[in-house]
Amino acid sequence: MKIPRYNNAILRYNFLMNTKIIYEDESIIVCHKPAGFPVQTKKLGQPDVETELKNYLKGKTPGGGAPYLGIVHRLDQPVEGLMVVAKTAKVAAALSAAVDHNENKKNEKNSAGEMIKIYHARIFGEPKKEAGYLEHFLKKEERTNLSIVVSTRCDERVGLAGANENPAGKKTKNTAKKAKLYYAVTGPGEVLVRLYTGRHHQIRVQFAAEGTPLLGDTKYGTEASVARSRELGMRNVALKAVYLAFSHPKSGKPLEFFLPGEEPFREKIEQLIRETETG
Repeated sequence: MKIPRYNNAILRYNFLMNTKIIYEDESIIVCHKPAGFPVQTKKLGQPDVETELKNYLKGKTPGGGAPYLGIVHRLDQPVEGLMVVAKTAKVAAALSAAVDHNENKKNEKNSAGEMIKIYHARIFGEPKKEAGYLEHFLKKEERTNLSIVVSTRCDERVGLAGANENPAGKKTKNTAKKAKLYYAVTGPGEVLVRLYTGRHHQIRVQFAAEGTPLLGDTKYGTEASVARSRELGMRNVALKAVYLAFSHPKSGKPLEFFLPGEEPFREKIEQLIRETETG
């Protein structure tokens, strides 16, 4: 897909914002979120992706009222990468359905089709296989803002290394949800990941559960992985959303975007998509 040249407004605001706009039309904005920058925050005075983009849209149409901006998917604050946001509620609904495509087959006729999201991660250790699917049931712990792996939707907890961590025999609430991804090793300690579900901290939790936590991850990493991350000077989780593809919610035209600087992964990303066409 040929992406239009930046206009002066985009160039001016990209210089001023942490969030960088990669593509924009009357329906959507595709942007590059930096690592360590929140998508949304409740902290007074702290900038975030949502506020920056709303201010950008407001600046384009002064006196036009508060602009609409629909956040249809998120990236963890430590994670860098591509996001798409909607400019109207109707477009937001179509994009949300595309995000949920793999979980809700009613969305197969959605105008935005399926949204393909691929990440590049650096991990501590090596996976058991060169490529494969990972499936777990995850439950978010609201008190700690962490997710845990559980053995079933409402059974006892399983620790990140696979050990039973519920000695009291208590059962978790029936809130665990299935998490699915496909990964392919691209080099020593490096993987490309295709997400099929969008769970809280999903990639980080699932790789930690397999004994290969992400580098830079102090929440789910082991003592050894955290120490190695410090040696490497990592300040954020080594995870980037490098590829995003979907059909335009209005025109139906296929769109694909690569994170700037990650184009060398194009061939491997295309191979991973072929391998998972029936996944």
